[in-house]
Amino acid sequence: MSAAEKELLAQRAVGDAELILHEHGRLGVRSRYRYIQGFDHHYVAVPEVTVTPDSGVFDISLSVTNLSSYQPMPLQYMCHMNHAFVSGGVMSDNLGEGAFQLRCTVPAHVIPTPEWEEINRKILAGEYDASSLEGAEAFDPEIVYFAEDLPTKAEQAEFKLTRPDGSAFVTSFSTDEFPVATHWILHNPDQSVSAFALPGTSRPEGFLAAKKAGTLIELEPGKTRSFTVTTGLKNADELKEAHS
Repeated sequence: MSAAEKELLAQRAVGDAELILHEHGRLGVRSRYRYIQGFDHHYVAVPEVTVTPDSGVFDISLSVTNLSSYQPMPLQYMCHMNHAFVSGGVMSDNLGEGAFQLRCTVPAHVIPTPEWEEINRKILAGEYDASSLEGAEAFDPEIVYFAEDLPTKAEQAEFKLTRPDGSAFVTSFSTDEFPVATHWILHNPDQSVSAFALPGTSRPEGFLAAKKAGTLIELEPGKTRSFTVTTGLKNADELKEAHS
């Protein structure tokens, strides 16, 4: 799946869609998208969102099958979830201290400003609490952190963005499926995002960067890769119960 195909997948007209009734009253919405083009790859992608009664937490899953009879297919996947910006929010995880590192490269779409460069300097100097969104209203352009080699840190990665009222956005996933996570934070009059946990098979820097880093998946003919992310919102009582 090329970078262009990956970005356009969410905009494609699906071949079919269905409602799936799972155990315990869980309900899934599943669709299929089949891609085939001359001199290119041939695959089917099956996304599904599954909700649970009386819960603000849900599952996002995707399976990709290489339908080629003879050639492997490159595959990259990021589950791109842009949670709403939370003023004064606090991010936490179970990966250990220092797992996330500030992105020090400047991609082509980012135009640095003196204020943005000063924020980066303060983060690198330890003058800014990287886990806090206090003052992150100044993050324009985006401030990005990466955590890599996640299987060496935890089998199941767990993330929280705790809100001032005690509730929290939560995200969890298998690090075997997603060995990379990204914090992506942006705030301006047009956009306000605190994407506190973007699971990925590689850093979101494109095909060539993933190939160079050795994180590009080569999906063999007839093989399937599956991914599942659990995310949503828990209130303060649910969070206390989970830790009791």
